Amino acid sequence: MASDATFLLGVGAQKAGTSWLHDQLQRRGDADFGFLKEYHVFDALELERFACFRPEHPTPLKWRTWRRARFIERPERYFDYFASLLKPPQIRLTGDITPSYAGLKAESYQRIQQAFAQRGVQTRAVFIMRDPVERFLSQPGRAVIAAGSLDSGSSTGTAGRGADGLRRLPVPPRVSPDT
Repeated sequence: MASDATFLLGVGAQKAGTSWLHDQLQRRGDADFGFLKEYHVFDALELERFACFRPEHPTPLKWRTWRRARFIERPERYFDYFASLLKPPQIRLTGDITPSYAGLKAESYQRIQQAFAQRGVQTRAVFIMRDPVERFLSQPGRAVIAAGSLDSGSSTGTAGRGADGLRRLPVPPRVSPDT
């Protein structure tokens, strides 16, 4: 394992570029992010809202779900798995980019960092966020694409008009606290 072996813990907002970041990092010759982008281990364990990622009866036939269930059952398997990805000398970077980890408590991040440190792996966190106004304005277009009215590769049509129409809404004048 390289002395600078690093586990990247990606957290942040949904639809903020986590897939793009994962794709860019995975292209590096010294990176191996394993079989998933979003492993959903710690959110499944600690955040009730993400209990849906706790498989009830996993089967090896659905091997990704089965492996996630094993990580959730015994989190040390998660740490060992990522440490094993860093064993080849040319691999220096691995990670889990699960946006919902942003909801974890500080103690959870400390436990993750300590578990990797015990395995000789440094941990780096990346928080990805997006302009909330831009995120809000892009939502009508996503709804049209999800409904099948427009393909995601198109730059014209209803989705574009919907988002552009929202962008053209008049901005209310600022009200002074003195008035």
